[in-house]
Amino acid sequence: DQPVNIQGYYLSDNDNHPLRWRFPSREIPPGGYLLVFASGKNRFGDQLHTNFSISASGEPLILSDPDGNTLDYIPAVPVPRDVSYGRYPDGGSHFKFFDLPTPGSTNIRPFETAISFSQSSGFYADTLALEMEVEGNFQIFYTLNGDLPTTSDSLYIGPLVLLPSADIENNPIIYIPTNHESSDWWYRWRMPGEDLFRSHVVRARAFEGGDPRTEIKTATYFIDSGADERFDLPVISIVSPEDGLFDYENGIFVPGQGFEDNPQQGGFWTGGNFHNRGREWEREAGFFFFENGELALEQNLGIRIHGSASRSLPQKSLRLYAREGYGKNEIEYPFFPDEGIQRFKRLLLRNAGQDFLKAYLADPLTHLIISDLDVERQLYRPAVLFINGAYWGIINIRERLDPYYFESHFGVSEEELDLISHSWGIRYEVNTGTANDYLEMMEYIEVNDLSDPLHFDFVANQIDLENFISYYIGKMFFGTRDWPGNNLDFWRDRSSDGKWRWIWFDNDDAFEDIYFNSYDYLTILSGDDWPNPLWTTQLFRSLMENYGFRQQFAETAVHQLKTTYHPSRTMEIAELAAANIAYEMPHHIERWKYPDSFSDWNRHFQEILNFLAKRPCAFFEMTRSFFEEDDFELVWEECVSTVGEVKERKVSVFPNPTTGKIAFFIDDSPEIEFIRIYDSSGRLLFQKERPFYGASGEISVDIGSGPPGIYLMEVISKEGFRYFSRVVRFN
Repeated sequence: DQPVNIQGYYLSDNDNHPLRWRFPSREIPPGGYLLVFASGKNRFGDQLHTNFSISASGEPLILSDPDGNTLDYIPAVPVPRDVSYGRYPDGGSHFKFFDLPTPGSTNIRPFETAISFSQSSGFYADTLALEMEVEGNFQIFYTLNGDLPTTSDSLYIGPLVLLPSADIENNPIIYIPTNHESSDWWYRWRMPGEDLFRSHVVRARAFEGGDPRTEIKTATYFIDSGADERFDLPVISIVSPEDGLFDYENGIFVPGQGFEDNPQQGGFWTGGNFHNRGREWEREAGFFFFENGELALEQNLGIRIHGSASRSLPQKSLRLYAREGYGKNEIEYPFFPDEGIQRFKRLLLRNAGQDFLKAYLADPLTHLIISDLDVERQLYRPAVLFINGAYWGIINIRERLDPYYFESHFGVSEEELDLISHSWGIRYEVNTGTANDYLEMMEYIEVNDLSDPLHFDFVANQIDLENFISYYIGKMFFGTRDWPGNNLDFWRDRSSDGKWRWIWFDNDDAFEDIYFNSYDYLTILSGDDWPNPLWTTQLFRSLMENYGFRQQFAETAVHQLKTTYHPSRTMEIAELAAANIAYEMPHHIERWKYPDSFSDWNRHFQEILNFLAKRPCAFFEMTRSFFEEDDFELVWEECVSTVGEVKERKVSVFPNPTTGKIAFFIDDSPEIEFIRIYDSSGRLLFQKERPFYGASGEISVDIGSGPPGIYLMEVISKEGFRYFSRVVRFN
């Protein structure tokens, strides 16, 4: 209702330099307009000209206030000749292309017509004849590689024949290396196989005399005689111009210029464009989500490469951004059906981190296992990803731990949130809010002995102790070592009790060593800069000075070993998680050649199961030893007589995978009381009492004619010891 003088405000086309051009004194009347030319001429007369120009191929536009705060941001969008791009209606939340530009006045006449396709995105059994229609005397141009259509592309003159997957070639983008050939051999990009599912992506736009008359229409088609049953996971299709993904200078998936500028990113990780960050490296994309063979969600989003060192792996993690500039500022869909959250500002499509090379399960499995604890975690759901029609393997849908996460889960606004990180030797990195109170608490700990109840209470009143204890027990149980000098985040809500809580994430190195002593790891006084420098273990070590805390920690650890981390629970969770991706894993391996084979994947999974079977008793013994000078009564009858037995006897199963019949050996050939076979739902399929050993010391079992999948074999000895092994069955 009042005029506004915008002197001192800023415009820019560069994320790294948002204060590039400063407005002179200019007054905008209520409901009025101000015309600024992005010409690069830097003039301040009757006409305002910025000192930068904007390319029609797309550059961002940033408006900042005199204090440098971003007020508005328009992402980079290619704008065709004689077309404008802006908000519709004026000041509204949605952006449109306008075929009648109106500089200095209201935005009018968004495209009044649209292209229609004869078939919608989805799964089809046989060849499609795709027809395109548009009202008006316009020409339709289309692309099949994700690029935005122009009049230089293919002209639509009749139905497009879209062939089944087996009859088309792989998209050449799968042969583009996604890390440099100088990368260490164990994570270097490998040439994919040929036996991959292929899909079609079609983008079309109508033009008149070279000028666009519709927005771009995009669709994805999966064609095969069994296409609707080919995938037992959700399917994601991402469609985006190839240059922004794979170009030497601008492609976010490739080493490119980024490698030339910085060949090493740190440690043994090679550099590349994929390590670049910020809005400049965000790409607009069409996002399609299919569930049970049906299109469930279609939306334009921004995509960036996500992660730290894992960006150097062949398969990249992606971060999805919902923005007004792309059409909607939220992604609204129940990606995690059993949870209540279905509105997201950001989502991750994660590559499993370093476990990409092994079981592709480590981190998400830890989140599933701790789901009954009071610890913030990321939801998880595996899916199959296609990029511009090319098969991209299994990808894990995950939540992103940012201010939007805490708002959606806890109703905590960003203004009331303190979110702090320890990462790669960076002390107390502030992601949101302030670390002042936390730093004061740590300074207090440095000069006060927490064995004194008064000093302990001062600290305990600032920490959610139950959360802290559960978080640390979990990290210690799983034996993660890229922590706490890295991957350690904590937060608090200043508007409530203000107690600090710890966040569960990035456990890709879990399940590595059954006998890794995490107590020694966290209390050693000669920790390196990474992974356990003294300043990252100080809080844990100081709290352990207090008798009451020690008792609470020890008793909680034993209780959780008997419940949360008991093999009967964790191995079932692991089995179901593995069974969920087992069918797709051979195709994923064909795409990435990691791990080396399906048998290799199964071997890594068996190592996880072995860890889950043996770690509880091993960790119990470590806990009892660490607190042995205290008078706590730490008893777990299940481990008193079995911990040595578990270490000494080994079960060997072959062949595994199998078509039905297996044989197994147990060290020392103990007398067997029962053999039982269960399916992935826990249903007993087979039981045999007192089986006989063969001449070679083996016991033979036929697991029946059930469907392909993962089965659990339980062997119970006469002494009462139990042995478990997973068996993978093929047709």
